[in-house]
Amino acid sequence: MIVRMEAEVEGLREILEVEWKRAEELRQERDRWASALEASQRQITDLTKKAESVSGRGFLGWLRRSA
Repeated sequence: MIVRMEAEVEGLREILEVEWKRAEELRQERDRWASALEASQRQITDLTKKAESVSGRGFLGWLRRSA
C-alpha cells in the first residue's frame, strides 16, 4: 500500500513538473507575441509621424495650400 502511494505521489510530481514547464513555455510565447506587437506598433507610429511631417511639403502640399 505504501509503495503504491509513493508511486502515485511520484506520478503526480512528474505531471506537476510537466505542467510547470508548459506554463513557462506559454509565458515565453506570450512575451514573444507581445514584443512583436510592440515592434509593429512602433513601426506604425514612426511611419505616421514621418507621413505627418512630409504632408506639408512637396507638390501635394503646395497644391493643398494653393486651393
